Amino acid sequence: MAQIPIIDLFAGPGGLGEGFSSITDEKGNRMFDIRLSIEKDEQAHMTLRLRSFYRHFKIDNVPEIYYAYIKENNLKKQSKLLEQLKTDYKIEWNHAEEEAWKFELPYPEEFDKQGKKKGGYTADEIKESLLQKSQHANIKLLTNTEITQLFYVDNLWHAKNASGETYTADAVLLASGFKTFDARFKEELGYGIYSGVITSVELEAMFRTGKIATPEGKIPQKIAFLNCVGSRDEKVGNHYCSRVCCINAVKQSIEIKELLPDTEIFCFYMDIRMAGQFYEELYRKSQEKYNVNYIRGRISEAAATIDNRVQIKCEDTLNQLPMKMTVDLLVLMVGIEASEGTTNLGEQIGIKGEYGFAKSLNLHADDNHTIKNGLFLAGSCKRPLTLPETMADARAAAFQILNYLNQN
Repeated sequence: MAQIPIIDLFAGPGGLGEGFSSITDEKGNRMFDIRLSIEKDEQAHMTLRLRSFYRHFKIDNVPEIYYAYIKENNLKKQSKLLEQLKTDYKIEWNHAEEEAWKFELPYPEEFDKQGKKKGGYTADEIKESLLQKSQHANIKLLTNTEITQLFYVDNLWHAKNASGETYTADAVLLASGFKTFDARFKEELGYGIYSGVITSVELEAMFRTGKIATPEGKIPQKIAFLNCVGSRDEKVGNHYCSRVCCINAVKQSIEIKELLPDTEIFCFYMDIRMAGQFYEELYRKSQEKYNVNYIRGRISEAAATIDNRVQIKCEDTLNQLPMKMTVDLLVLMVGIEASEGTTNLGEQIGIKGEYGFAKSLNLHADDNHTIKNGLFLAGSCKRPLTLPETMADARAAAFQILNYLNQN
């Protein structure tokens, strides 16, 4: 029977992992495999790492130096024993360091009403933290590099970039992400025609500056959001839900109200789809605390007014009444589409699925594998996913690749 993999978050000194590790089969083999333990406390992490080292040996074959180290009370002698342990059992110690992480989850950024950061980490700071972790002797990070060809020859994958350079590997992970829908294809909404019509991506860029303003630099008094732009739309050929637009509209509405409490917010939707823990509560909070208005209906037309505002026409489908409203900004919640890189590489290697996304071997049982040996998928190159889903999927793909490499 294969070992059952375990990930231990907020692990402390590893009590849960110790419990799993104590369970063995009739031959004395451990039935559970602690793949990853994460803890922010330094002392607890040291214990995690040491116990991980211990688990890399058979129960009756643990090195004597391990016991000598944990029994030693003199700090100087203990330090020398630890260094000797690392030297004599370098492979096992390196595996222990890969398994036991000292890591603290970053806080999301927060801004006050003037747009000044109150605390936590910005997206750029989180990005920088991840980049620092990628500075490893066995990791080569290539930025601004487009892979134009991917093929399998002589039991190796070959990836060729636009400059003709080729990289070889035993396994490949396709994590080519997505692109946002080009709102110019919805001409009736006026994006690219009227300056007061913007996308959710452009609004997010405003949040980074802490200032929400109209193209004329004025504080908007009334803002409308329109969900499902480029999603669930037969006209543009995307019949699927992009999963993140409703959540993002609620989040952005709250952020605007925190920066501009007097601004009126109206969200136009087909259905509010808040799948995931805490998202429904966020939707209720936006109404009860921030007075965000939700209108079930589609905007049929947007046009500019003489004072450069945006006039929208729609139907309130709950009240079965036509509506006309003038706003300072119309925000289009653009959906997710397969990136060009995903579609192109998918066609080359025969894994192109519906709507240009990459196709996994089995959605329910084998979602990181493909029909190609050694080729794996992670994240929204397969279909629209939320951020927590993407992160979980990436971890799953990493472990699938590790198993593949160990078996081959």
